[in-house]
Amino acid sequence: MLNLIRSDLYKVFHMKSFWICGIIPALSAFMVILTAEENAVMYIEEIVGFSGSPFLTLLTSVFIAFFIGSEYKRGYIKNIAGNLPDRAMLFVSKMVIILIVNLIYFAVLFIFSLAVDSIFFEVIFDGSTVNTCIIQGLLLLFLNYAVCLVVAMISVGSQGNSGASVTMAVLISAGIMSQVAQM
Repeated sequence: MLNLIRSDLYKVFHMKSFWICGIIPALSAFMVILTAEENAVMYIEEIVGFSGSPFLTLLTSVFIAFFIGSEYKRGYIKNIAGNLPDRAMLFVSKMVIILIVNLIYFAVLFIFSLAVDSIFFEVIFDGSTVNTCIIQGLLLLFLNYAVCLVVAMISVGSQGNSGASVTMAVLISAGIMSQVAQM
């Protein structure tokens, strides 16, 4: 099982779409500068909320659709599934990879947002808001993870059809997470 997760991590870190979808959130942190007022005050809760925004869900779900679709196109699933005693290990490995990718993208977006906002704005951080920020961040990570699992299920069901997987990823992540963000 660990060898399967390790090989999936190797594939993830060597995919161009992982790096492209990882750079876009870092660049989006600079977009906050354009939309904010000159002497704005940023609260740490806003930075955590931006880090787990529907934009993160969109990028993560699109990457997951590409990642799962690429395995079917290159014949990897057929080769590795014959060597495993249980095929459920394939999906468990994908679940772990989705969690790792969500954590990486969330951390990248949070670090870049915090750095950019600290440079250009005043960031307010109270000691009493630590619990609130942790709960908010974990809740957003859980919601992003759930949406990405749905996208992974659809990608496995479409068996390598990247167009259908990415289209469904965009529709699901934009629809579900925008409703959650409005609440």
